[in-house]
Amino acid sequence: MNHLLHRLIFNATRGQIIAVAETAHASGKAASGEGGVGRVSMPNWPAARTSIVDTTIKCIAFAAAIVCAGLAPAAWAQGVPATTVVANAAAPAGQRPTLTTSASGTPQVNIQSAVGGVSRNQYTQFDVGANGLVLNNSPISSNTQLAGWVAGNTNLAGGSASIILNEVSSANASLLRGYIEVAGQKAEVVIANPAGISVNGGGFINASGATLTTGTPQFSGNTLTGYQVGGGTISVSGTGLDSASTPITTLQARQIILQGAVHAQDLRVNADNSTGSANAVAIDVAAIGGMYANTITILATGQGAGVNNAGTLQANAGSFTLSADGKGMISNSIDNASQSGSSSGQTKAAISAGTVRITDDAAQTQLTGNTGAQTVASLNRDTQNANTVAQRQDVQAMKQTVETERAIKNEAVKQLTTLTDEAYRVMFKEVPKFYKVTCPANTNCTTHPEKAVVQLVDKDTQTELANAPSGAVLAVNGIDNPLERAGQLAMQNAEPVNKTEQNPEGEKPRTIYLMHYVPANNGLSELMIAAYEKSLASTLGYSNQDEAYAAAIQARGQLETTSLGHSRGTIVQTNANNMLGEQNFTNPNLSVRGVGGAVTGETYAEAALKVAGDDAAKNITFNYFKNDPVPVVAGGNSGVISLSEFWKVLSTSNSAHSCYGTGAAGCAQVEILTPSAPKDANQNNSNLIRYVGGKPFDASGKPLELKN
Repeated sequence: MNHLLHRLIFNATRGQIIAVAETAHASGKAASGEGGVGRVSMPNWPAARTSIVDTTIKCIAFAAAIVCAGLAPAAWAQGVPATTVVANAAAPAGQRPTLTTSASGTPQVNIQSAVGGVSRNQYTQFDVGANGLVLNNSPISSNTQLAGWVAGNTNLAGGSASIILNEVSSANASLLRGYIEVAGQKAEVVIANPAGISVNGGGFINASGATLTTGTPQFSGNTLTGYQVGGGTISVSGTGLDSASTPITTLQARQIILQGAVHAQDLRVNADNSTGSANAVAIDVAAIGGMYANTITILATGQGAGVNNAGTLQANAGSFTLSADGKGMISNSIDNASQSGSSSGQTKAAISAGTVRITDDAAQTQLTGNTGAQTVASLNRDTQNANTVAQRQDVQAMKQTVETERAIKNEAVKQLTTLTDEAYRVMFKEVPKFYKVTCPANTNCTTHPEKAVVQLVDKDTQTELANAPSGAVLAVNGIDNPLERAGQLAMQNAEPVNKTEQNPEGEKPRTIYLMHYVPANNGLSELMIAAYEKSLASTLGYSNQDEAYAAAIQARGQLETTSLGHSRGTIVQTNANNMLGEQNFTNPNLSVRGVGGAVTGETYAEAALKVAGDDAAKNITFNYFKNDPVPVVAGGNSGVISLSEFWKVLSTSNSAHSCYGTGAAGCAQVEILTPSAPKDANQNNSNLIRYVGGKPFDASGKPLELKN
């Protein structure tokens, strides 16, 4: 295959990115049976968090679980183009990367060998779409978040690179609409395109640094010394740039325009124009844009270069530094740049409209050599007025109500940012793991599911699942279930098999595989995840867990399999079945079982029938107790809103929500809705509603007419 001129495009039949020759044309339908689950477009949530803060506040209006649909940023709804990367055929052989795709279909670049730690890679086009791009910096197989396991890069026999330099020769700006991940050893990722760089939903994974520049790389021998900037613009819009996991992020161009949020740790913004004529405004931050980092350094070089900020500049823990050769601030200036670190932080600054306020003059002098007044004066502002707010004691002259409102707003944004970051991490950065749940020898797990043993599947999951015997169970857990608890519930909720007259209780399936949906580190992020999975995933992009569960079902082929979900797990089942239905994958031997689900019984069955087929309707069951608040309140099913059970769900492990299956502990504590029912340790079937093939029945099998 010609490795020099290949283009990465989205193949609708395979549902994935593939490499095709530069001269290839569109083709007709694929051969029969060529269907699969590729990686589905996912949103870049952290970069968009400032756009969804208001919606998030509304979504968390009622404790556990009123799941709201939310409003999507416009950029998400419009779709994102596919990754397109073209190597430069005119480049020296040692600077032409190899373009390919990973086994999962994610576009991949096998970078060239490193000289002096720098791997030079030249392109005529470098656009990253929704499925992202993997830069392979490992000579051996390595695991990635975007593509799973990728084969080793044979170009790196001499070792991995510390800097991956991507040089683009084009008349068009590079478009960054997805994540770039470094496979293997961390390295600084540099994208250098003199024509410009446009970011809307871009981000970096496993990078030691990230540099976006419109400059031309400069070398002294084999040493990269810097970049010469003579033109070009870096623009950030829409869902912004997520570089929050990257230690140092640098934006360097003649002009930098921020109409979206940039999230980073150490953010360095340099409007460098040492060789060309300067812009009146070198760095322009719109009202909807902003910089959010621990430390922020802004440098505008060039005669007359200035900084215009109408958005938010927030340095959380380190310092805020601004240097401009022209007017330091123009227009609305800095509307809200704040620092929330301790008193030992570097620059204690809170900068409001038209004013630079230094509130720790001693620390500013110690760290920069300038007093607060001198720092303010260096911005070429009206120093007579600026000096009046340079000293700490002048803070008291501010209106107390304004300061209070600002502090409250900043803390609210900080807390919500933390919550959305955690939800994003769990859904889109956490790599799902599969575990085998087994019953120890000489143990009755029908009556004692808590004795189940959970072990990690430490080899290729797809191969393990494909080779598992007929009748295997694929389970997925619900909200806030640590691994051990998730394994116990999987055993508890699995339908007993091999029932006989001698053993009417039967026994649990011997092969249960659990895909563990790792819980977030706080309850509100867990609710955000459930809300997204239920109401937004099908529109904005399925989570890693949805994709992994769909791939697991597909790996079973036509083998007899039971899909089992509890609570939020039923949403994952529904999303996975919808994905498989879109790919025309079917398995008539698939049974789908949900308990205590957070979706309606009709919706659950509708998705399952797409995979199992109408003839398997009797094998699609959805059970819930009508006083379980999760299926009733969050799922929208008919039932009774029980405040008693609602409180138990939030505060204990013994509730109607945990009382399904066999051997459930604490069921005697569940509220009995029928006074005459016996209060024993078994579930009260008078509370049970059972959907079969999307139609409701009571525990005795009598059809029900329900009103939600």
